[in-house]
Amino acid sequence: PDRASLHRAPVIVNHLLHGLAATVGSQRAFHVVSGYRFPATNQTLRQSSSGVAGGSLHLRGRPIDIRLASARASRVSWPRGPPCRSF
Repeated sequence: PDRASLHRAPVIVNHLLHGLAATVGSQRAFHVVSGYRFPATNQTLRQSSSGVAGGSLHLRGRPIDIRLASARASRVSWPRGPPCRSF
């Protein structure tokens, strides 16, 4: 990602997570598992685990992987993507 995107990221992520918390009715903390990955980190993950793509969108800072213990995945998925996709 470019420098401007990296500076906007915390605001956008906060906005998305706040909306997600409201959607699932939770006030518990989110655990961010993965966001932007450096190429070397992505390569290490590919070698040590399954399901990590060589051209992962994490390399461009697009996805965020989170855990929320109090919510079921079926309640937090957006069939057409999240309400805010600007990044």
